[in-house]
Amino acid sequence: MPVFAFFATGVNFMGDGPGGGATAALRDPAALGVMVALVVGKAIGVFGVTWVFARFTRAELAVLAGSLTAAALSAVVLLRRNRVYRQINLDEQRDVDGDGVPDMFRAGTG
Repeated sequence: MPVFAFFATGVNFMGDGPGGGATAALRDPAALGVMVALVVGKAIGVFGVTWVFARFTRAELAVLAGSLTAAALSAVVLLRRNRVYRQINLDEQRDVDGDGVPDMFRAGTG
């Protein structure tokens, strides 16, 4: 669920008092509207456009093939990105001299 959608509707996530907190946000009609609209709207949009293209053009589920290709390419990109960020995380935690300060954050190193 995109957080910006909740902020745009004015849903309050902070605090445990009246009108605040995650439980209260889930009872908010605006929040429920955002959730339902995202789920239903996406399903109607994807399936509706696919049906229109398959019905009125010579396309035969090219959208499905495109979606599967995009998902596979996205998985490859995310795996590579995660490998890079994992290495950055290890570099940021490395403390060879044992002084309690990661070596990357000491002056003149990194």
